[in-house]
Amino acid sequence: MQYIFISSGLLIALYVSFKFYKQNKIKQTPFVENKETGLVPAQQVPGSPQGKRLDIVGTIAIPVVDGIFVSAFGLQKNKLIDLVHYAKKGAMDSFPEDVQGCLRSCYSAGHALGLETRELVRGTGLLQEGYALYFALIDQGLLVQPQITAFVGKTRE
Repeated sequence: MQYIFISSGLLIALYVSFKFYKQNKIKQTPFVENKETGLVPAQQVPGSPQGKRLDIVGTIAIPVVDGIFVSAFGLQKNKLIDLVHYAKKGAMDSFPEDVQGCLRSCYSAGHALGLETRELVRGTGLLQEGYALYFALIDQGLLVQPQITAFVGKTRE
């Protein structure tokens, strides 16, 4: 009899904990890297998926419905929250500071996908004409902050 009361108490505690974490997940804000100030909250934008978007100075937003190609980089289209790109050719040193900072942050976290992306960070590669550096905000699930992933792909207009 005593075990029934203990196990039902544990179930109630687990249920309350789950509800608490679920409510807090909705209130969480994704963060982007700013070279001068460190991590800053991304802006909340009405009408964007889940009300969140990447705010990286120097990039251009791409409608998420056009983000089907992200699956070629191992990302799940249904987890894509926001997508932006930077499409001016050149070395990473010529990119805006926010783009450089976010790319370095993705690289150090292991979220810079593809050889071209890693070569940009190392200074051994250039962003070529007709290609863009993409930043994707990916939903990671209930208890984890969204993840920013960087990759180089053909420009999509």
